[in-house]
Amino acid sequence: MTEARFADLAADLRRTFDQSFAEPAAGAHEDAEAFLGVRVADAGVALRLGELAGIFVARRIVPVPTSAAALLGLAGIRGVAIPVYGLRELLGHPSSPARPRWIVLARAEPVGFAVDELDGHLRVLPSELSPVQGEATPGHVRETARVAGILRPIVSVSSLVGALKMQLGVVDSRKET
Repeated sequence: MTEARFADLAADLRRTFDQSFAEPAAGAHEDAEAFLGVRVADAGVALRLGELAGIFVARRIVPVPTSAAALLGLAGIRGVAIPVYGLRELLGHPSSPARPRWIVLARAEPVGFAVDELDGHLRVLPSELSPVQGEATPGHVRETARVAGILRPIVSVSSLVGALKMQLGVVDSRKET
């Protein structure tokens, strides 16, 4: 193989490689919604990525005196002291003596939720989402997602934030007239 032919082949391979990153992944659907899979008390749940502002690992959570069992304390995130609540406690599971490793930050308000484990990035088609009906619905779960044949509850971060604001008596001044 001549040097010029080798250079052409290398350039063609480079173009093909670069092009593969510009195209959607095989099997990816444009209308699929993105979720973060997390584990809470050994149960898999999903959080909408659109409701999250970030994921942080191994942040020190400083306990604060409080009567709110779910409030684990404050963590420094992006230069701000953020209240961190245990997602397991907010969902009605007993507290764990283990220190949570992950904090997900809500997009709507400066509040974090500690989770036990990350399960990965999930892409879910609208046809795989189902509303939860009935009074047996756990709080803050209004939908489920079928992922790899398994139903996974979708925890509404905005519902959690709204409930915390109500609990604290916080009034949104933007909604007052």
